[in-house]
Amino acid sequence: MNFSDRQDIKDEARKFKCAERAKAFLRRALSAGIPKKYLPVKEKDFASILSPSYGAHKDTNSFASFVYNYPLEILDTPFIIIDGGDIDSRKKAGFAILFRLILCDRFGLYQECGRLADRLQT
Repeated sequence: MNFSDRQDIKDEARKFKCAERAKAFLRRALSAGIPKKYLPVKEKDFASILSPSYGAHKDTNSFASFVYNYPLEILDTPFIIIDGGDIDSRKKAGFAILFRLILCDRFGLYQECGRLADRLQT
């Protein structure tokens, strides 16, 4: 076996490992309650649903970049309110943030408010 064959094997092993990790993250996202149609939300799509006239972040691209490049910093935020737009946009924004945290080996769970309220009452 020459060097290039060994390198090819290493490259294939790395690709396989990456593919397995990606599948694991997708399984975790689905078990967290993120519907398939919201997986994954790309940074550009996330930025496009943000409103520059609402909230503290007027530059939607820099906020989207912050969420996508420094997702663990979000955990320092005591709460996140997703408001405005239609329900699909709000869900997409929430699922994008949740998925970014899952990619950082954190866990979250999506629950609809009505279902959660019923569970808390019992």
